[in-house]
Amino acid sequence: MMSTISLNATNFIFDMKAISLFSGGGIGDLALGQAGFKVVVANEILEDRAEVFRYNYPDTNMIIGQIIKNISEILDTTNKILK
Repeated sequence: MMSTISLNATNFIFDMKAISLFSGGGIGDLALGQAGFKVVVANEILEDRAEVFRYNYPDTNMIIGQIIKNISEILDTTNKILK
């Protein structure tokens, strides 16, 4: 008698984290969540889109503004979370 084992992503528990850049309202982050990633820091230049993102992902740190002007804050915030 032969046993078959079915493996898929839901059989494993990973602590995968991601940064979301050009986040918009978070539509692209749905796929990250379905793939097992937790978005821990997000960046969006437009305030209204950032507010939609915050509504959809209240546990994610949203940094509003240009990436180039906020790169230090994005990286510092991410590093604090990952430690």
